[in-house]
Amino acid sequence: MMKSVNYMFGLLGVAMAAAAAEPADINNVAPAEAARVADYRAQARQGSAQAQWQLAECYRQGLGVTPDAAKAFALYQQSARQGYIPAMHAVAVCYTLGVGTEPQPAAALPLLEQCAKQGYLKSVHALCKTYTEGIAGVVAPDYPRALELAMQGVAVGNKECLQGAGILLLVPDYGFNRVEEGMDLLRQAVQQGDGLSAYQLAVVYLGGEFGVTKDYEQAVSWLKRGVELGNADSAYLLGGCYLEGVGVAPDAVQAIPLLQQAAEQALQPFNRAAALHALALCYYFGRGVEPSLPKAEAYARAAAALGHEGAAAMLRDLQDGSAPPPGH
Repeated sequence: MMKSVNYMFGLLGVAMAAAAAEPADINNVAPAEAARVADYRAQARQGSAQAQWQLAECYRQGLGVTPDAAKAFALYQQSARQGYIPAMHAVAVCYTLGVGTEPQPAAALPLLEQCAKQGYLKSVHALCKTYTEGIAGVVAPDYPRALELAMQGVAVGNKECLQGAGILLLVPDYGFNRVEEGMDLLRQAVQQGDGLSAYQLAVVYLGGEFGVTKDYEQAVSWLKRGVELGNADSAYLLGGCYLEGVGVAPDAVQAIPLLQQAAEQALQPFNRAAALHALALCYYFGRGVEPSLPKAEAYARAAAALGHEGAAAMLRDLQDGSAPPPGH
């Protein structure tokens, strides 16, 4: 169940790419921001690897310059050729995602390996994800190698690696079957501020997954922690718990803002769609809100656009008049 959801190893940070720009690229920006970019540019031209990377980051994020992936990539490359580890990692990510260059995942792998050997945790985590999922035509899944990499980050308390190692140990498909150890690593990740791990712990307790006893109150507790840490997928499940009274007293009013958060921010398209569908039903039947047919239709349409079959059926019923009267 959980293995198929790629986000469980966190999102690989997108490093867009770029090259040096002239001052004409800076339009209507704060003087301090423009001065910082000008300083990075001057140092980059003098050969500073760190400044080349910093200027690339400006182009990646559009800080003081017009965003330009190709220019950022060229700057990342300049810096990487001098052995600057953050830039080497950025080049690898650009190759992986095809940002500012053609996708070349085979070229990314050795760069990530070099950075990981230097203890660069972003690369360690990216490699863990790579060896967990594999890359067609480049590298086959290698779960022992993935766990070895994850434990490298666990040793220094890295929350992404704690989460990755936790899932590898927890989910039987990976072959380790160390459920309690995996759960403990996820708990440690939450202590380090990882909301995704709180969501995953809640999923285990809600479904009684992997031999763990169902415990709705525990699940709700982890969902609340996930929401506190900004995990919108936790908001979706917690909103559902409030609607249905699972592990908590029913409270549709409490559910509405949680579902709205999930509809806007959830990482998983399914959770976004399901939150939108739930909001459509709430506005149609007046659960936690005043009934509103226009809002119900709008939410149902948005959910259907994301592929939610129940929302699509609801929308058809609303359009052909076969739905019961609103608010009933």
